[in-house]
Amino acid sequence: MKINLRHLAVTFFGSSFLTLLSGCVTQQVETRAVTERTVMKYEEAVHVETEPTGAKIYFKDEYIGVSPCDLTLKAGKVAVSATGTVNYHVAVDGMNGQRFESLDNTSWRKGGSLQPSAPGGSWRIQASKAGYESAVRQIQIAADDDNLNTAFQTEDAINKFNAAILNKLSHDAVRSSQQQLRTQAGIGGLGAYGGMVAAQMPQPTDDQINGMNGADDSSLPVVRGQHSVLLTLSPAAAGQQQQQQQQQTVVIPGGGDSNASKRGAILVSSEPANAEVYADGIFVGNAPANLKLDDGIHIIEVKLDGYKPYHREMRVLSDSTLNLKAQLEKTP
Repeated sequence: MKINLRHLAVTFFGSSFLTLLSGCVTQQVETRAVTERTVMKYEEAVHVETEPTGAKIYFKDEYIGVSPCDLTLKAGKVAVSATGTVNYHVAVDGMNGQRFESLDNTSWRKGGSLQPSAPGGSWRIQASKAGYESAVRQIQIAADDDNLNTAFQTEDAINKFNAAILNKLSHDAVRSSQQQLRTQAGIGGLGAYGGMVAAQMPQPTDDQINGMNGADDSSLPVVRGQHSVLLTLSPAAAGQQQQQQQQQTVVIPGGGDSNASKRGAILVSSEPANAEVYADGIFVGNAPANLKLDDGIHIIEVKLDGYKPYHREMRVLSDSTLNLKAQLEKTP
């Protein structure tokens, strides 16, 4: 908050006192180098392509569409910092030596580039197509990620960062000035000049205080980047695909204790082969597949383009093995 000290003197004590006060108070502007930080949100628009095209795309085990397609990766909160300068209006009371500083919250000037931290987390994209082995890509965003850093050097990101810092400084100006006046009062009184400043010092609102504590994530500015992913699917080899799928283990809680000793297995095959297999609504791979599931009731679904979906509810007992062969019917 920028305080015009001479204007305050005129307001409260009149022009005659201003003449006396101006001889006792020295004022100057100090420019200081600072590193400012704030929190922003980061999202990526991900364009997914496959070779060959026409593969089904799953993001975090949820079906998105057929390649090529687009999805939105919401990475979450990112700490962002940048160097810059701010101005302080400094006044020294010549009568008692007290020093008062007023932050000019409009004076922020960014110097260095924005430095985002890594959002953390990992995101799984899977491509599946009949006659091909499934392809999987795991996306992790590091602090030196080109897509992340490119997004935070755009004019949109810089404007949002500067706006957040100016908002932060406006709250800092109020709080730092109040703290300064309380400290001076505790030392030995504010004096005539300090008392005049204190009389005009605004109180921070609850919204101002809570807003800078990050209580409401929905108000954080969002920066968006771009990402392209290419997944190459290999043709399924006889025997190799079956071995690969039968080695896959999927644990789906069935309402009981998730303990390995209380699990059973379902061997799922399909006719035609290589159909997609779902356990309790979650895609787990292509048939044939060996599913290890918790004791309880599970819903198994088998799907293949051009065929009617196959649906079966099965009761799994611990240490048991069930065989399920889905005979798929062609759609009319």
